[in-house]
Amino acid sequence: MASSGAPDALDPFLAHARAPAPLAGAAAPDPIITRLEPDAAVEPRRVPAEGRIAIPIRGSATLVAPPGIVATTVLPAAPGARFRLVSDERPASRSAPSALAFAAAGVAFCFLTQFGRYIEHRKYKVHGLRLVQTWTFERSGRAEDFSLRGAVSPVETHVFLNADERDDAMQTLLEIAENTCYLHASLRSALPGRVEATLNGEALL
Repeated sequence: MASSGAPDALDPFLAHARAPAPLAGAAAPDPIITRLEPDAAVEPRRVPAEGRIAIPIRGSATLVAPPGIVATTVLPAAPGARFRLVSDERPASRSAPSALAFAAAGVAFCFLTQFGRYIEHRKYKVHGLRLVQTWTFERSGRAEDFSLRGAVSPVETHVFLNADERDDAMQTLLEIAENTCYLHASLRSALPGRVEATLNGEALL
């Protein structure tokens, strides 16, 4: 991907004296993330000769109490982990991450996972891997009059690591992690959108 034009971010090891923790007195839903059992009815998929496989992701979201709390169940249409996420969409509340925060965290987690896989494969002497990722979202208008609009600026990612390796090897590591993280790939690609809505079983769109 293109190099960031933003100023260098501050190393998280220098910016934070301790690991993040919930705000004192925050009434956080418990638990915020629940891992569910795999779907036994879903058959394993074989990777085709061309090396690509499509994995549709199904999900459902339900409004729960108090108003503004949303419980979302993510169901990959393939064997593997399934999760239930609880988000807080109230503007003045911070009892749980918002849905956008979960999306951003998922991209960061995927990116770091690819780093870890290749570091292990090549037996690189890398330690202290961390990143700073900045997302800027904008929203205008109102849902009531159908003028609601959302936008997102390009994502800025700054990677920090300590390693007893050559600089060129670490540059290659960065490029491989970018190319193998499918969520990063989705951020730089034009993805067609499709929205379907039903009310009481009847199609609206």
